[in-house]
Amino acid sequence: MKTLIICLDGLELNYVLKWNLKGLLQKNYGTHDVSMIERIYTPLIWSAFLTGQNPQEIGYTMKYIEKQRINAYPSILRTFALLRKRFLPKKNLNLRRLAMKLGIYDMKKTNMPSVIKKQTFVSKLRDEGYNVYIEEFPSYNEFEKELFARIDPGLYLRRSFDERFRRVKESWDFTIKRWIRVLHAIPTHDLILFYTNFPDGAHHVLFKEEELIFVKDFYLKLENLPFLKDLKNIVKLIVSDHGFIHNEHTHSNYGFWSSNINLPYEPKTVFDFHDLIIKLVRTPKIKQSFQDS
Repeated sequence: MKTLIICLDGLELNYVLKWNLKGLLQKNYGTHDVSMIERIYTPLIWSAFLTGQNPQEIGYTMKYIEKQRINAYPSILRTFALLRKRFLPKKNLNLRRLAMKLGIYDMKKTNMPSVIKKQTFVSKLRDEGYNVYIEEFPSYNEFEKELFARIDPGLYLRRSFDERFRRVKESWDFTIKRWIRVLHAIPTHDLILFYTNFPDGAHHVLFKEEELIFVKDFYLKLENLPFLKDLKNIVKLIVSDHGFIHNEHTHSNYGFWSSNINLPYEPKTVFDFHDLIIKLVRTPKIKQSFQDS
C-alpha cells in the first residue's frame, strides 16, 4: 500500500489530547517506548526507527556522532572546533552554522555510515524495487535542514519573545516548502517520508509556561498541513521520536504514533516500526476503511 510517514520531532500526546487535535490522532493512536536508547536524542531515535535496532549495538552512538561532527569541518578548522569543545563545552559560538553557510561543513559525515544505512527499511524496500522518497531525515541524509530549519535554543533564551517567535516562524516556513516537495513526490512513490523539527523547535524556543499557547498554534498547523486531508487511499502514519514536557523543558522517554487505518499490529517500541512499515508497503491495496479526513 502507498504509505506516507509524517515524522514530527517532539510531538507530545498529552497536548494532542488536551487540545483535542483529532487530525493528529487519526483513527488509531498510541505511544512507543524509546527509553532503551542511549540518549533521548533525535538522530539516535530516528536511526532506531529506520533500522529496528538499538543504534548503540550497531555502532551509531553519541561518541560516533560527536567525532564525525568534528571531522565534518575542513582540516583548518578541526583543531579550533576541538579546542572549543574541550575548553568551552557549554559555549555556543555558532561555528558549525557559519561553516555551513560558507559551504565548508560536510553534514553528510554525521549521518549513519553506509553499512548501517543498508539495514534501514528504506534501503531494503528500494532493493525490492519500491520507490522511496526520503528528504532531509535525521541520521540518514541531513544536509540543508541543519542550516535552515534547526533552531538552536541556546542562541535565543535571552532574546525577546518577538525575536524568538520570528525565528520559529522562519523555521516553519522552511518546513512548509519541504512539505510541498513531499506532496509532489506522492504520486510517483510507494513510500514517502517527511520529517520536520516541529513541534520540538517551538517547545524549546517558546519555552516559558505562558508561551505554551503559541506552541499550540504550531500543533494546529501540523494538524492542518496543506492538502493532507485531501490525500485519499493512502496510509498516513504519524510518528514522533519523543514527547515534550513543556513546564519541565525536557523530552519524555516515549514517542507518539497514529494511523488512519487499523495497523497489522501496534508499535510498542521504536524498534517495531521497521518491520511494520515494510509490511505496510509490501501489502497490496486492500479493502479497508481509510480515515481520510
